[in-house]
Amino acid sequence: MTNAIEAARLIGLDWGTTHARSYLLAPGTGAPQLLDQRAGDGILSVSPDDPDRDAAFNAILRTLVADWQQASPGLPMIACGMVGAAQGWREASYRSLPTPLAGDGGMTTVDTDFGALPIIAGVKKSRPNADVIRGEETQLAGLVPELAAGRTTLVVMPGTHTKWAQVRDGVLLDFDTAMSGELFALLADRSMVGRAGAPPEPGQDWRTGFDWGLDRAGHTDALAFAAFVIRSSVLDAQLPASQVRDAISGLLIGSEVADRAAKLDLASMPIVLVGGAELTERYQRALARHGVSATLAPDDVTIRGLWRSAVGAGLVGE
Repeated sequence: MTNAIEAARLIGLDWGTTHARSYLLAPGTGAPQLLDQRAGDGILSVSPDDPDRDAAFNAILRTLVADWQQASPGLPMIACGMVGAAQGWREASYRSLPTPLAGDGGMTTVDTDFGALPIIAGVKKSRPNADVIRGEETQLAGLVPELAAGRTTLVVMPGTHTKWAQVRDGVLLDFDTAMSGELFALLADRSMVGRAGAPPEPGQDWRTGFDWGLDRAGHTDALAFAAFVIRSSVLDAQLPASQVRDAISGLLIGSEVADRAAKLDLASMPIVLVGGAELTERYQRALARHGVSATLAPDDVTIRGLWRSAVGAGLVGE
């Protein structure tokens, strides 16, 4: 711990809805060094009716940074994520498009028991449709040095609310959000379509059911019609019940990718996927149906983004 604290220059916090993580960081070659990390509760653990929300958030922060701050008082901190939402500790206002992806633009600072905590602002757009990003902007900031200069890169960030972001020379130009992850949870776990399913068979290949869903995605039938076909196909013995969840996944991700392919020239842009292996592999498979491939982002883009944002805000040196 002593050597790590002596080398540390920043504490970065990725503070989300259900979980929070803190990272003890030092300068590195190409990317910051991760010296240590902690895990804690997300913002939902603090009731909106709590009469002393500052104390409640400080209690969580204590579990995340106290020993580091006690060993090195005044170590700079920076946070991203839902901690800056209206339901979080302090609302960090949204920046508007286009916006640089690293710097001090729009940061909101909270006075904590351990000193100042700048919170990175999210990003919003109003046209053609309203949309917001909160947290992903920091991942994008960490990814910027990996992207081709002078070209627009399409960055796909699968999750509960999947982001499709267009980035060029360190500037976020546009983005859109697909609720495919949340819709999957609703259809698979809380609908009559999902109830037609059964647990996967031992050794079952997820790609079989997923491809069945891809085959029915983005064609003439609207998603609401195509989704019911999954249930009907089980009843008609055309789809094994054990493949229902993967078929739902294929239909939703396939429909999402088909929509982007109809609106964007996917072949003209490098495509980068940010996320865990299970989801990114599914998106790669869906993108391949449209004749395009995608590369995978480094696993530590959030840490890189926290560091780059801290550099841009003057909290640490390069």
